[in-house]
Amino acid sequence: SGGQNSLKCFLDSAGISPTIRKMGRLILGPNPRIGFRLVPPLFGHPTFLVDGMRREPNGIVLSPDEKTLYVGSAEGIIFSYAVASDGTPGDPQIFAKPGKNIDGMTVDCLGNIYATIHEAQEFVVYTPKGAEIERVKVGHKITNLAFGDLDQKTLVITTTGHLFKMRSRVSGAAY
Repeated sequence: SGGQNSLKCFLDSAGISPTIRKMGRLILGPNPRIGFRLVPPLFGHPTFLVDGMRREPNGIVLSPDEKTLYVGSAEGIIFSYAVASDGTPGDPQIFAKPGKNIDGMTVDCLGNIYATIHEAQEFVVYTPKGAEIERVKVGHKITNLAFGDLDQKTLVITTTGHLFKMRSRVSGAAY
């Protein structure tokens, strides 16, 4: 990640996106600033995974129970999509409005959503219901974050030119 048009992908408990596993591979385009597309297995016709009306979707994460897909956008909104049993996302709902230029996102074992706000140089943590828990100022433009280490309690944060880590009270989701 880190490039202007980079894709932040998500994995389920098998290490594969349930949507991708059941329906194909995830790609950007045709214009990476308007949506994510699915290419079904055996080179079928691409269809939008996330509708093309969102401005610059960036940051995509799946809830620990694999029932909700979250997608951030440059317009400063995190959208949630209920995931059907066949892996397809439903209609978008506004989950939270943390600020412009959402970049990477991750989720912890409690289902809390962590969203980076690139220009604000911070990340915001939300409960699964969309209530803001906290904002953490990093002091550099954040591009992504993920949980790591054996106990999954180290939050690794990438920025433009730096790599940070911080300990968390909560471990990352066990994918």
